[in-house]
Amino acid sequence: MSLEDNKRVVLAYIRSMETGSPEPGLLAEDVTWWLPRLGAIEPARLAKVMALARPRLASGVSMSVDHVTAEGDRVAVEARGHARTVDGKDYDNVYHFLFLLRGGKIVEIHEHADSAYAHRILGMNPTAELEAG
Repeated sequence: MSLEDNKRVVLAYIRSMETGSPEPGLLAEDVTWWLPRLGAIEPARLAKVMALARPRLASGVSMSVDHVTAEGDRVAVEARGHARTVDGKDYDNVYHFLFLLRGGKIVEIHEHADSAYAHRILGMNPTAELEAG
């Protein structure tokens, strides 16, 4: 796959994330998602993290991509996410994603964001909530 093909796959995935149902066809079967304090997690555990946040949001998180850089099988994306919580607060976070691709599919996603801000605005701590049950 070319660098431009890799970028297209990643940007299509980011657009699909906004729907709350990311496009699974863009992901390898063995995909992992790395989150601070949780490490690399498989899709089933990621779905639990997303399920914790979903009821706290009045809408999906819209993503605005600021920068995309590709090299080899890696695509780095700087983006801003915006949503409104069910109690009327604005949720605005800044993200850095590193995507690793294999054969045109995403095999790893590394997400960096202000998790303390996310916990404060969304009223949740995914690490503690996942460990509790």
